[in-house]
This record gives sequence, C-alpha cells and structure tokens, in this order.
Amino acid sequence: IGLTELHMTVPWDISSVVSGSDSYYPGLFEYWDPSINDTSNFSIHDIVFNSEGTKMYALRADGSGGSLNSPNNYDQILQYSMTIPWDLSTLSRDVGVYMPIWNDGYRPYSLAISSDNKKFYIGTFPGSTYIYQYSLANENLSSGTYDNKSIFVGSGNAPMGITFSNDG
Repeated sequence: IGLTELHMTVPWDISSVVSGSDSYYPGLFEYWDPSINDTSNFSIHDIVFNSEGTKMYALRADGSGGSLNSPNNYDQILQYSMTIPWDLSTLSRDVGVYMPIWNDGYRPYSLAISSDNKKFYIGTFPGSTYIYQYSLANENLSSGTYDNKSIFVGSGNAPMGITFSNDG
C-alpha cells in the first residue's frame, strides 16, 4: 500500500496539477510494528493531516472489531511525522505511537481531525453507521482517549468521509 503526492501550480485547483510531478511512496503502510504485536492483515481506510502539515494520521482497520482493550483489536490510528511541513518525501512512521479505536464491533471507515488537532472523529460501518469522538490530552497521539461520545448517522452506507465546517 502506498501514497501518491501530486503537485499543483494553483493551490486547491486540481486543473493545475503539473503533469509528471507526482511522487509515489510505495510500502508506506506496510510494516511490522513490534509495539502493536502486529501480525494481522489490515487496510488503511483514510488519512488526515494536522493543520500544520507536520503530522499525518492513518486509520488502520483489520475488520475484527472488538473492544478498546482487547489484545486482538488492531483497529488504530497510526502517526507519521514530516520534518518539512506538507512534504511527503520527509514522512516517516512514528513507530510505537498509535491510538487504539473503540469500534463497538463496527469497522472504522473514515477519519477527521479538528482544526486545533485535539479531537479525532471516526466513522464506522457495516450495518449501522456511527461517528465516535476521541480527544488528545497533549500532542502525542498515544494520549488519545475515547470521549464516550458517539452519534448514529444512518444505516446501510459506509461513511467514505467526514467533513466539518471551518468553525467546527
């Protein structure tokens, strides 16, 4: 599993993508992390960036469901850092830095982060679709905890994205 970066001459205008300017980072999400006892198959369902462009977070799901403290819960948010903001060529995995996800037996599909980088929101599926809220105690992703807050947003459709207005 990899990640492709495209370059544009006009910010936020996809018609200005420079032909041949793409960079592909293969194997970015393929790793074995002994801190997680990672032996399962998994998928990266979504990625988000912090507002400064110095951190990237990947929503990792193995589909097994389970409770937050289950040793078999491999549904997590993983953290990556960039030494130059928004430059994927400087991206590296922060091994051992992750946040387990409480998913109540549903598979996580989508991820959002608040503009102040202090809250994460995770959309789940199949069956019923919920959005769960998590908070960080500090800038370390491992400080994240489930806020015991969720909202039912429908059934039958997987949430392919979560978006908030600029003011939340």
